[in-house]
Amino acid sequence: MPRIELDGEVVEYSIKRSNRRKRLSIVALPTGIEVRVPSHTTEDMIVPLLKEKKAWILKQLKVPRPIPKAISFKTGEQILLFGTTFVLDRIPGRKTLFAPSNGKVILQAPSNASMALIYQRLVKFYKEQLEIYITKKIQELDGLRKPEKIEIRDYKRKWGACFSDGTIKLNWKLAMAPPRIIDYVLIHELVHLQIPNHQKMFWIHVAHHYPNYKEARNWLKQNQFALDIVPNDAGTEEASN
Repeated sequence: MPRIELDGEVVEYSIKRSNRRKRLSIVALPTGIEVRVPSHTTEDMIVPLLKEKKAWILKQLKVPRPIPKAISFKTGEQILLFGTTFVLDRIPGRKTLFAPSNGKVILQAPSNASMALIYQRLVKFYKEQLEIYITKKIQELDGLRKPEKIEIRDYKRKWGACFSDGTIKLNWKLAMAPPRIIDYVLIHELVHLQIPNHQKMFWIHVAHHYPNYKEARNWLKQNQFALDIVPNDAGTEEASN
């Protein structure tokens, strides 16, 4: 892993290259600092960016970043749903699926179901639950443009996105967050359907529909890693996603 000295402190960092990426950026993950760059980027192009952002990097390294919660999908384990902790109850069955029931979340699965398959079904469950919540919430909101389409997607750190065709996309991990946090992200993206940038007028509109938006933004920054969940046999790279 490459290293750089910043104000006398040796900092290790990883590099993630992508053909689709057009600019350089730095992110702080539970496993450390990651530099995301276009595929053609050389080390000589990365070092100046790290030096330019050294104050931010050193600050981020002091922030506790818990490793995502690993789950074995056994009875008695706990998972989050809409900000509430539910106990998992695993029962035998031919198909693998999740369902809420009397204060628990039931996992029905064959004894030989793979960890990967169960995790896929958990993500599917979260996506379904979030879509139900979002669809109902949109009908309750007044004074905002309704989306043409809603998609629940797999995002690493982005909570939502909106597009010119009227589509809004939300991160499935929001299904683990409290409803007030989901409401903020939803309103944020709905306002974007009218105002595409983050200039002053955008935040005025957000505040009109969600006065405590700053608290919600801070909650997401402080709790983003608490909304990560991985199978307990996942590797370090997967766990950081």
